[in-house]
This record gives sequence, structure tokens and C-alpha cells, in this order.
Amino acid sequence: MFNNDCRTTLSYLLAGALSAGLALTASGAAAQDASASTDGASSINPSALEEIIVTAERRSENVQNVATSITVRDGEKLAQSGKFTLDQILEGIPGVSGGAARGSGGAGSDTPGTGVVIRGIASNTALAGTVISTVPATATYVDDVYGGIGGDYDIARVEVLRGPQGTLYGRSATAGVVATKTKDPELGAFGGMAAGEVGNYNLQRLAAAINVPIGENLAVRAAGLRYSRDGYYAEQGDARSETAGKIKVLFKPSETFSALVGVAFQNDTSHTGELGGYSPIGQPHTVLYQDVPLGTGHSKFRQYWGQFNLDIAGATLTYVPAFRTWKQDAIVYNKTGSTTFQQAVKTPKDHFHTQELRLASQPGRLTWQVGGFYYDNDISASNLNLNYPALTLNSNRVTSKETQDYGVFGEGTFRFNDALRFTGGIRYDLTKLTIDETYTRTAGSLTITDAKRKYKNTTYKARLEGNVTPDNLLYASISTGFLPGDVSIALQGMGAQARLVVQDLTTETLTSYEIGTKNRFFGGKLQVNAGAYYYKYGGYQLGGVNVGTTSDPNLVTLSSPAEVKGAELEVTYQLSPSDRFGFSGQFSDAKFVDSSDDFKKQAALLQIPNVSKWAAEVYYGHRFDLANGQNVSVNLNGRYRSSVLLNTITPSLYNDGYLPYLKEGDQYVADANVIWAFSDKGSVSVYIRNITDNRYKNSSQVIAAPAPPGGVAPPASNIARQSDPRTFGATFNLAF
Repeated sequence: MFNNDCRTTLSYLLAGALSAGLALTASGAAAQDASASTDGASSINPSALEEIIVTAERRSENVQNVATSITVRDGEKLAQSGKFTLDQILEGIPGVSGGAARGSGGAGSDTPGTGVVIRGIASNTALAGTVISTVPATATYVDDVYGGIGGDYDIARVEVLRGPQGTLYGRSATAGVVATKTKDPELGAFGGMAAGEVGNYNLQRLAAAINVPIGENLAVRAAGLRYSRDGYYAEQGDARSETAGKIKVLFKPSETFSALVGVAFQNDTSHTGELGGYSPIGQPHTVLYQDVPLGTGHSKFRQYWGQFNLDIAGATLTYVPAFRTWKQDAIVYNKTGSTTFQQAVKTPKDHFHTQELRLASQPGRLTWQVGGFYYDNDISASNLNLNYPALTLNSNRVTSKETQDYGVFGEGTFRFNDALRFTGGIRYDLTKLTIDETYTRTAGSLTITDAKRKYKNTTYKARLEGNVTPDNLLYASISTGFLPGDVSIALQGMGAQARLVVQDLTTETLTSYEIGTKNRFFGGKLQVNAGAYYYKYGGYQLGGVNVGTTSDPNLVTLSSPAEVKGAELEVTYQLSPSDRFGFSGQFSDAKFVDSSDDFKKQAALLQIPNVSKWAAEVYYGHRFDLANGQNVSVNLNGRYRSSVLLNTITPSLYNDGYLPYLKEGDQYVADANVIWAFSDKGSVSVYIRNITDNRYKNSSQVIAAPAPPGGVAPPASNIARQSDPRTFGATFNLAF
């Protein structure tokens, strides 16, 4: 529930926004008059900021007119900076951290979005031993396909929406959405691109694309990627490679119909082990490495999709079907103290089938869209856990699971006048789960068959927005999102008392109260976007918590309500035609509230993990114009992040002094790049990332050791990973 301070603050904020909206209703004509002079100044001013068109709310709009917190990354600039992995793309975006999930033991994942944290809302942690991904809290889309592939090459732009987007995006859009748009075929134009990159740690990356028109109404674009690098802390451990490709075909016989179909593949190889990170007793901020056998994982994606658009009677009908498969075959080694286990992780079947149908009106006084969404995931996976090096059986877990989701939604924006608008939306989702598992150990096998669950969720959005002038937008919104319920299978008890039980992760709901403003000043030279939000989170969950003993485990799921309060600021200033300055910053206070006694036994601190209270990024770029249309750009940026708690800690470990192992202090990282544009179609750049080679913990776990019979427990152990070291390289980009 709200406390009195939050109620009062939100009442003032929403009342103020409503008052401003009423004033805007009366001033629509004045705002309309201001539009001409402002737009005219922007159109002839060579030093104005560029206009960016996005499809964040399922229609094409200027990003400054979208009344939600959104940051856009340009594909060309990402390539010139050597940024293409999800964590690199998300760097410096207010309220966003993390990147693509690495899966079981780092062997790979069919759901990369589980690694993204937005405004303190993270995905649930899977139970130990399971190799099936949990439901992500952030929805990732590539080319309008939920969980799609191919978003790390031939990129047009990346749109990052912060805050729940449950109405339009449904499942997993609890924290927000990361939507990547890659380049589509272009009618009537032959062309393409080639891009290469080399860097330290034996980084090699080559991407290419070609666009071929076939007649007036048909075009084909093919793109491919080859990428490899060595490990950062061992040559083979954490080394990875990727080979990927896609073909898109666009058919547009008229202005009222278009059909885009595509096929894509992605083959990944990752190496785990060789060196395992840990912090020795008495050195919580030092990460050392111990020898761990080298493991190798192979994963294969295949995807087939389409997007069909038909204009009918003043509206556009859009249909997006997609089918994606994933296979995994990996060997992973885990070492705790002197004990090593070998895991053979296999996923022979992992099929994703999605369909979305939308009908959207043309812009008008009432602009609306309605639609339906279908999702089906059918997966079979196994985890054979052997004692190493004897290779004797420890356990074997074989799991089959099917998840289905049916969603319907509607959203509309009513324009009172040119200055004031109201948006309302609602969505209903039904999620069905079925899971089977066989767990084998030396004492025999245990089985659960046909365990079923059903979850129903309704989300909504209400937003008031208005323009003080055509370049100054104010908005206030209440929106909700949900993380659909999920299940896992856990082993409880020991010996003859051992049994399998279904662990429920109930539906998690998030209600967001947000106000914001988007502004352009000085003829479009200065852009200032800001927002403040308050989240009421229905249940932050900890799965697989042992509330029993080591000899008689009792694994349960614990949940606690949570609150997140925050503010964000993004500033871009075109100082001159050759100089640009940028700043972004965030404040976030994320904590558990009204926790149960059982939850407090697992989380001694109120602070939600992996959320820094303060973060900021400063950017400056200067362009030197040369002869014959050439130029050289120098770009510098620095990032700051305040101290962060990396994991929850039990009261006993807290009292024993283990908090420093799970907490990392303030961090500063600086990057730079220099770009030589030798023509309007070609460039060469050099970059250095993490200039000072600042390496710090970005994940950490303290594991309590059981006491021997009648004895004293030995010290707990710590498993840790470090951030990326200093990297540098050179890129070339050529369009034709």
C-alpha cells in the first residue's frame, strides 16, 4: 500500500498535470501559432538536433512526441563505437543495466532478455539445476518478433522503453521493452554495406549486407555476421563466437498492401570454465581465479517470420507470425572449493510460435488500435550432473514444459484539441503451463507428470499529455505490467523421504505512476527530457530458497512487496554545427517493504539487488571538417555508477561479516573513439573502452558451507564475475 508521503506527492503531481492539461485546453490556439515559427527555425538551422522516428507505440512517431520514457540508439553510431552486444548497447541509458543472459553456467540462453534490469525490476532467478529459462521481466523484440534473433548486426536503431508496457506488449514487458529494428529491403535501389572490426583479445567481426531490387515491387536484403573473440581472463574460458545470417524479402504491389517475410539462423559457441572467479577470505574486493576444466557449449537458432500490412477503410491491419527454434548441447564445469561437477546440458527441442494481429486507425481525433497475441513455447531439456573426474552419477534432470499465452488488447488516444490528449488502454492475458520432470539419482528416480497451472492477468494504461508549445510536452500516466506466473520442479527431503514438488512463481504485478516532460529549445539545438516515477511492485520473488536444513532441504518460493522511486534526466545540446554535448542521469531508491518474517530470513537488507542509487553519463563530441567533404569526429564519454548490492544476503551471513563480498563501491568508466568519414558512405574508426582498465565485480554470490556432524561450519565461499577489462579496436564501415 502507499504510505502517506507517496499518496500526497502523487496527488500533487497528478493534480498539477491535470491543471496544466486544463490550461492547455484553453491555449490550444496559442500553441498552434507557436508551431510555425519554431518549426521554421528548426528546418533552416544547420545546428539543430535531428528528428528521430520510432515505432515504440506500434505506430511511426517522432520520439519527442511519444509520451513515455524512451531512449534510442542509432545503428551506425553503435557500429562505429564497437558496440553490438546487448549490454554494450544499453550502457549509459538511465535506469537500465545488465545485458543478454548467459544461461545455465554461461552455456547459452534461449531468452536473452532475462539478463536486463530496468528501474530495479529484474527477472526471477531459476532454481539451481534447472536449464529452462525463467520468464524475463523485460520484453525483447527484433523486427517486431518477440524474442527474435539477428539484432546484433545490420541494425537500424534500438528503442529502449522504460516502465511497464503491458497494454501493447503484454507478457514480460513488466520492466520495459528493448525493441531492435534491423534494416529492411528497399524497393528500387541496389546497394549494401560491409563492416569489419578487429580488436584486442583477438576480436574479429565481419558483417555484410546486400539489397537487390527485383522489378518495381519486390526487393531482397541479405545480411550476415561472423564474430569471435578470446576470453577476457583466460584465452579459452569465456571465449565465444557467432555465425549468423538472415534474408528478408519485401513485396509491395500497391500503396495499400505490403508483405515482408524473413528467415534467419544463428550458431553460437561459448566456452566456460578454465578460470573460475572468487574472492578469498579477507579480500572481498579482490577477484582471483582458480583452475576449472574447460567446457564448450553449442547453440543453434532458426527463425521464420513475416509481417503483412493491409490498409482497409481508414485503418491498417498488421499480421506478424513467427516460428523460432533453439537447440543446445553444452558441457559445463562447476567448482566449489575442492569439489567439481560436470554438467551435460542438452536442449533437443525448444520451439517458439508467436502470432500477433493488430488493427490500427489512421491518426485523427480518436486514434486507436486493437489486437490479439498468441504465444506457445514447447521445450524439452536435460541436465546430467556427474561427479568429476570420476564421472559417477550425481543427478539427471529431464524436463518437458509447454507454455501458452493468449492476449487481447485495445488502446486509444483522444485529442481534445491540438494541445491536449488522453490515452487509455486495457489488455487481458491468459497463460497456461504444463510441466513434466524425471529426476534420477543413485537412489532411484522420482517423477512428476502433467502438472498444470493457469494464470489470468489484466493490465491497463491511463495517460494525460499536452503541449505547452509544439516543442514542449508534459505527461502524467498510470500504467501496469505483469510477469506471468511460472513453475519449476524442486527436490525436497533426502533419502527415502525425497520427493519432487512443484514450485510456484505467482504472477507479479507492477503499477507505475509517472510524470515526464520532453522539450526542444533554441530552435531545436537543446533537448531536455526528464521524468519521475513511483512503482508499487506486487511481489519480488526468491525461488528455490531452502528453509529446511542441508540434510533435509525444503525448497520454497518467497515473495515480498517492493517500492521503487526514481527520477531520470537526459540532455543533448548541439553547441555548434561541429560540437555536441550530452548528459544523462538517474536516481533510484528500490527497496523491499512489508516483508514477511520468512523473507527477512533470506534478505537481511531492504535494498533490492543490482540497483545503483545514482548513475550518470557525460558525452562530448567534436567534428573537424576537412577538404572534399571529409571529416574527423572525436567523441569522449564517461560513466559513473554509485555503490551497488549484487545479491541478497541472509542475516547470518550479514552478521558474520560477508556483506563486503556482495557490495561493490562507486565506479567510473571512460570511453573514447575517433571516426574518419572519408565520404558520405564510408568511415574508419578507432575506439578504446574502459580507458583506465577499471575492473570491478558485476555479480557475486556467497555460499554458506554446512557444518559437519557435531562440528563448526567452515567459512562461506564466494563466486564472483568481473566487468569487462579495457578493450580497444578499429572498425570500418562502407555503404554502396
